Formats: sequence, structure tokens, C-alpha cells
Amino acid sequence: MLTLQTQIEQFNLQSVPAFAKDFHQQLVDKNKILLDEINQVVENGHLALDKLQNSQILATINGISGLINRISNLGA
Repeated sequence: MLTLQTQIEQFNLQSVPAFAKDFHQQLVDKNKILLDEINQVVENGHLALDKLQNSQILATINGISGLINRISNLGA
């Protein structure tokens, strides 16, 4: 989870071309939600499985994946 957190934070800091700013901002907004959810299921640097089962992490990841798929389909 800590690697995922780092990757999300690095993605959020990337600069993007003007035409992609809206999509990037949408992903950044969803990433912030995901980071909050990850922070809720991590205890002392370890994943708390009981908290993960009751979290919205998978739904958030599915939402992010859907947005990425929509972006990918723009070029198709």
C-alpha cells in the first residue's frame, strides 16, 4: 500500500499538457479520495484487512479505472 501511495502522490504532481488538464484534475481528485481511503485501512504501516473489507477502496479504484478507460478511448 505504501508503494501505491507513493505512486499516486507522484502522479498527482506531474505537469500535463493543456489539453489534458481537465482529465488530469479529475484523476487527481479521485486519487485524493483513494489516498484518504488507504490511510484509513493502514495501521502502523501495515494493511488492516478488517478495515479493507469495509472500505470503498475497490469502488474508488474501479472509478479511476473507468476514467482512464474513457481517456484511452478518446484516442481510438
